[in-house]
Amino acid sequence: MTAMSDYTRKSHTGEAGNKGEFGTHTRSEAEVTLGGHPAILPPVTRNVEVTWYDMELPSSRHRKLVPVEKHGTHTASVRQVAAADAPEAFSRPVRTHTDDGTGIVNYRVIDGELYADADGHRGEPWASADDLITEWTRRANGDQWDQKSEQDVKDGIDRHTADIVVIDGVTWAKTAEPVYSISTFGFGGNHGGTGLFIQKAPDTEEGAAASSYFPANQYDEAVQHAIDIATSRGDTESLESLRNVPRIDVTGAFTPGSTWRQAPRFEYTPAYRSEDFHAGFTQLRAGIESVPGAVITEDDGAGGTTRRVNWSLLTDGHKSAYKSYLERAAEEGILL
Repeated sequence: MTAMSDYTRKSHTGEAGNKGEFGTHTRSEAEVTLGGHPAILPPVTRNVEVTWYDMELPSSRHRKLVPVEKHGTHTASVRQVAAADAPEAFSRPVRTHTDDGTGIVNYRVIDGELYADADGHRGEPWASADDLITEWTRRANGDQWDQKSEQDVKDGIDRHTADIVVIDGVTWAKTAEPVYSISTFGFGGNHGGTGLFIQKAPDTEEGAAASSYFPANQYDEAVQHAIDIATSRGDTESLESLRNVPRIDVTGAFTPGSTWRQAPRFEYTPAYRSEDFHAGFTQLRAGIESVPGAVITEDDGAGGTTRRVNWSLLTDGHKSAYKSYLERAAEEGILL
């Protein structure tokens, strides 16, 4: 999915995944109920001029193919959805460049995917579908430096238009789930600080998210975890701001945390801080084994079995901690 920050906002003309769970019914494509009668909302369409290049022989006397500029039209189409078929999922505050410095980003869920009505970084509403189509066509068209085929040009436009919808005349763009994220700066002791922010859900295709991420319905847990981190670092000047971090408003139409893999949370002591090596390693192993599906038993082909760790269900921190214990055991001659 194209990053949200690449979408066009109303303030300028420029370029504009994961499935989730939501607590409402689904309907057929663009079918809505108006006054008790089903209706079909037509898509927003527009014919645009496109330019591409075909490799041709300039004449019968030529033997070498050269790029030849071609022109045609393409029908760009943006799905139109009724508000009744796009239940509200979240709303969240965002800092903007407006006079009061604050704004609201709203999220709706359509067929299990989230759409927002504004840029999550700046809080600026997206440009109209018509303006977006104009800009995406300009960017998709081929030129003498980028000699695209006809299909490449049309596909380039369609890829962008597939990521937006129009609801009551307003553009909504596909986006990731909003989450809470904890970050630390500097070396602690108020030389830097600890912050809690609202961000997009992390990509967890390769493994679970870091333990610093919390879904939108775990505000209290996120704040407490941030306070614990700040306290342990000595970031006392961060505590007041952490206790007053704005909330993500959760409506219940979408299940927070359903589009990304949350970090399993269990206690363990890192190898470099473990005074009782065997107790620390046993604690870490027990934590890993407590995660459903994290330990897989396989046939070793010799009449026995082998237990393997499915690291995709754990965090990079868990894997690093396990590796550190093994390395320390090898260096110090500790038999595990």
